[in-house]
Amino acid sequence: MGRLVSEKAQDLLIEAFARLVREADSAKSSAALRLFIVGEGALRSKLEATILSHGLENIVTLLGMRHDVPALLNAADVFVLSSDIEGMPLVIGEALASGCAVVATDAAGVAELLGDAGEIVPRGNVAALSDALNRALVSGAGTAEEQAARRQRVLDRFSLEAVAKQWVTCYAALAGGIGNPVPEPAR
Repeated sequence: MGRLVSEKAQDLLIEAFARLVREADSAKSSAALRLFIVGEGALRSKLEATILSHGLENIVTLLGMRHDVPALLNAADVFVLSSDIEGMPLVIGEALASGCAVVATDAAGVAELLGDAGEIVPRGNVAALSDALNRALVSGAGTAEEQAARRQRVLDRFSLEAVAKQWVTCYAALAGGIGNPVPEPAR
């Protein structure tokens, strides 16, 4: 879910998925594999060509721009973020809030949002992304408790109330320092 641009590395995701499909085909277990990529952008035709070059046109679909993201996440077995560059990948928070299993690259902001609630792999590593995706598919969404823990992580750390408390704590710490002498730097 995101713009179809190079920094989102959906081509890497397609490559990783193709690897997963090849391995599943050899194990005769690829029948249920499907990949949906949500978004629009300049690389759409390039991604379509990559899909065709791997013979994945029947199982990888570029859905375009969507307005039903929560429904898509709730229907997904796994959410994958393949980005090379991120700021604060809010879509990971959306995936966690849906209880979805998450696999993501180690782009900036991912570890802060995901923590230990999913698997993080190195950027640009097709094999690592494919292997993590396979593990997540085998594990599934997890127990109801694991799904609830993903949702709770988002609420505890990133809800409006949680962020407001963080800001109040920060302001209180700053206000507590007003009028106090600033220590001299160590020499």
